[in-house]
Amino acid sequence: MDDDGYVVIMTKDNKELPFEKITIGDFFTLVEKNLPVWQKVKPTSPENFARAQKNLSRLKAKYKNKWNDIAELSLGEEIDLYYFVNATEEHYDMFDKKEGALFPILKVSKQALAACKTDQPQWLVIRWDGGMPNSSYYMHLHESILNNFNFQYVYDYFYNPEKVKGQPYKPLRSPTYKEAVVVSEASGEAKKNATDKNIYFFDDFSTSTIGKKPTGWQSTLARGTTSVVTKRDGLEGKFSKYNSQQG
Repeated sequence: MDDDGYVVIMTKDNKELPFEKITIGDFFTLVEKNLPVWQKVKPTSPENFARAQKNLSRLKAKYKNKWNDIAELSLGEEIDLYYFVNATEEHYDMFDKKEGALFPILKVSKQALAACKTDQPQWLVIRWDGGMPNSSYYMHLHESILNNFNFQYVYDYFYNPEKVKGQPYKPLRSPTYKEAVVVSEASGEAKKNATDKNIYFFDDFSTSTIGKKPTGWQSTLARGTTSVVTKRDGLEGKFSKYNSQQG
């Protein structure tokens, strides 16, 4: 999952993505090459363009001793012409130490670029909007895609075309399909506590199915994830598992 939504990436035979990390030297070389291109696409004044070139030269000198280090950026940092217009000494730059996770800048390998011209796609990306966290209609969208979209057909269409030759795409099931909720018998303890006037609420998830949402619970978390019922090694009974990690 990224900031804008959900992403599924598929490669043939589950191989690693054909990307390579670039160095700080590679990064500045590419920026220097692209400054005139950025100026044509989204022009700024000649004064600003000269300022961007000057700031780039300053940063190249600043990092000359780290030229072969891997270039890493903070998530969401946008690099364009105006970044260098404003990259003066009093501002933090892209390689200053920052709090939080850093991510390497990647490029497609030369081998993959060559293969893209003569071979099958090197990877497939399927993306959909994450929408507003906890909104019921986006939850429905997310669950509909996961439950109904035929990812295997898309994979075979590109990587194993003989398997789907002559077969039109079909979803795994109807978009209106709803999985039947299986409710197990409540445990003895749950039945006992249900009749106890001194207990306002009790649930040991005995009526819920392992691997599914807790029966009768609204347990939606941020970004559309939900809790699921699970078993814990060495412990009796069922538990509700919450995963709050954001991807």
